[in-house]
Amino acid sequence: MAGCENAHIAVDPRDPNITYGGCYTGMLMRHDNRTQQTRDIAVWLNNYDGIPASDVPNRFQWTFPVLLSPHDPTILYATSQHVWRSTNEGRSWDRISPDLTYADPATLGPTGGPVHKDMTGTEWYATIYAFAESPRAKGELWTGSDDGRVHLSRDGGATWSDVTPKAMVKHTRITGIEPSPHDPAVAYLSATRYQLDDFRPYFYKTTDYGKSWTRIDNGIPMGAYARSIREDPIRRGLLFAATEIGVWVSLDDGANWQPLQLNLPRASVRDLRVHENDIVVATHGRSFWALDDIAVIRQLHDSVTAKPLHLFQPSTAWRFAGGHGGRGGMPARIRTTASSSTTGSGHPPPTSSRWSSSTRAGRSCVRSAVPPSVTAPPRRRSTRWPTPPLTRS
Repeated sequence: MAGCENAHIAVDPRDPNITYGGCYTGMLMRHDNRTQQTRDIAVWLNNYDGIPASDVPNRFQWTFPVLLSPHDPTILYATSQHVWRSTNEGRSWDRISPDLTYADPATLGPTGGPVHKDMTGTEWYATIYAFAESPRAKGELWTGSDDGRVHLSRDGGATWSDVTPKAMVKHTRITGIEPSPHDPAVAYLSATRYQLDDFRPYFYKTTDYGKSWTRIDNGIPMGAYARSIREDPIRRGLLFAATEIGVWVSLDDGANWQPLQLNLPRASVRDLRVHENDIVVATHGRSFWALDDIAVIRQLHDSVTAKPLHLFQPSTAWRFAGGHGGRGGMPARIRTTASSSTTGSGHPPPTSSRWSSSTRAGRSCVRSAVPPSVTAPPRRRSTRWPTPPLTRS
């Protein structure tokens, strides 16, 4: 795997053996797992220890974004205070933006003052902290800086517009941008100010390419400051928020939120993704977790909750033959679609009803129940938690 302890990772969708990953001070690598060859593809020379950010040509954040275009896997992006693009796996780079930060000189000096000047790249400020390309429109690029600026390009980086929310205070960190998978004019962003003693969550939504923004964090309490926000690719307006104290869900496009915590440890959730019918979250120090089958959540509407009784449609299920059945010694796989959520013979349950953990090694997978007393699963394990009963606000 490319990168190091703090890296963003991009996986080539054509070949999962090829990964791209960053590291501090702008280090960037391409790794081929098949050959175990790692190549340095950094945009620039990256040994600037002891030098203040004001004297560094390209300010790469400790966890700078690395992204492959969802429309063209030959296009690789990375960000410093600029957006960089490569079309040859990092052999060369083109800068496609101006400085998209405030670049306030007061924030670019040496940390620690004149005493020790402990500058190792973690202290660099005025950087692009969040970056995304719309899955609906090729070349629609969104950036968010760690000092509070938001920009949009709709022509692949040829021109950029400052679309920072008018209510956003300077030095707010944009922690994530989520272009809607349903509408190219819609985007969501998460932002924090906890490092300035403001522990409120900041989530925003635009429906007009950033010309106007609306705060959408009603129901998320103080202390649950914002880490990431995602929209369900299946149901428009179904949102999931990652916060410092857990996961939240909105059934009405951010107008109201309610917790989706369940048995998830009270931990900082740094990011989450909707993968097919599951939600996968990454916590800070408490492992990776997954919530199985959100089909029921996707079907919750006013028309459903107003009924005295409703039968939910379960997700398509995969049935595996046990032992060494099937041809060639591999398990036989049969695609089945249940017609109801009734449990029992021939009817898979609509959601997971117990904790379980999986450990993968090669092609084998062993799954076992995790007792309620377990609070922290071992590393390299994903733990699953059951879907809760939700109320429609």
